[in-house]
Amino acid sequence: MHSQPDLRRNSSVSKDVPQQRQESHVFTPQDTLRILQVLHGNEDALPESSRNQVHDSCALVEEHDYFGSARDDHVIGFLSFIATCPRIDNLGLAWEQYRSSEFWAGA
Repeated sequence: MHSQPDLRRNSSVSKDVPQQRQESHVFTPQDTLRILQVLHGNEDALPESSRNQVHDSCALVEEHDYFGSARDDHVIGFLSFIATCPRIDNLGLAWEQYRSSEFWAGA
């Protein structure tokens, strides 16, 4: 069995993101695929901490009536956005900031 990558290691998806703001952030194709796998029910695609972040982001996106491929796009965009933030205390406020960011336009 292969080891599961931790999104925090490769792309700082954690709420404990580095204090230095990243200029741009793009998930690797493998990270994106693993996020999509979790969104579509494969709980083994990511370690628990990263899975929990995907699920929390998904719930927030669905609260704003995005489902299907639009949901998937916004979950990936939102996770990319929060990875560039120095600190996330409130996902709801982060969502509002995401909606006015270049990440929103790209989703």
